[in-house]
Amino acid sequence: MAIAYTTMAASAPNRSIIRAFDILVAVQAAAGPIALSDLARRVGLAKSTTSRLAATLVELGALESADSGYRLGPLIDALHNPGHDQRSLLRAAARPLLRRLVDDIGEHAALTVVDAGEALYIAQEYATAAVDAGDWVGERHKPHAAAFGLVLMAGWSPARLRRYLNEPLASFTPDTTVDPDRLRERLRAIDQSGFAWTVNEFAEDVAGVAAPVHNPDGDVVASLGVFGPNYRFPGQRSRDEVATLVVEAADELSRHVAWA
Repeated sequence: MAIAYTTMAASAPNRSIIRAFDILVAVQAAAGPIALSDLARRVGLAKSTTSRLAATLVELGALESADSGYRLGPLIDALHNPGHDQRSLLRAAARPLLRRLVDDIGEHAALTVVDAGEALYIAQEYATAAVDAGDWVGERHKPHAAAFGLVLMAGWSPARLRRYLNEPLASFTPDTTVDPDRLRERLRAIDQSGFAWTVNEFAEDVAGVAAPVHNPDGDVVASLGVFGPNYRFPGQRSRDEVATLVVEAADELSRHVAWA
């Protein structure tokens, strides 16, 4: 992929944008990952300035950190190939929001989508607590068992939901909801409230809260949320307070998925 643009005179507030483009062009032109010192030299900026701008581009998904420097990130690939890998763009847009939730709440934050009828974790940002609830990227589970999946199910059509509930529902712990009527009641409540909480339902001693991500047509395309050991999470905050933070992040992500 080749990136090309014409540099024009710009006011001071816009110079950071031009410098960010300079960095992207320099990374694209490199044969492989480019070290910070080489990148700074190519764009003619101080290493500290280059590092700051590159860090922002990494947060946005336009760059990725590599052991030996930087390379183009999933956001650039998704923009270059519209419709080719929308999950890459979704992950890139979600990353700073997940990080914000981790910083605000202190537990892992994740993003899931429906894949082959299951909830698939496609992104996660990690808390630093000594005891955590694990790494779930690439993992999948039946959606009725956890907050992330229940949020996805709440957006299903009646026919799709009926087909799912007509199948035997796996019970992962004694607290897993497997009765179809109770699940329908829960899903109606989730649709009204805009979020879901689960405690001990997919894994014992784990609690989670998630909210839906919508495309411009109002369809649920993903779920975003936070999870952690239930002896510690949600901690001193009320469930409603934590849920509000999650819903705000999911709504912000929804505003970035006009391409979905």
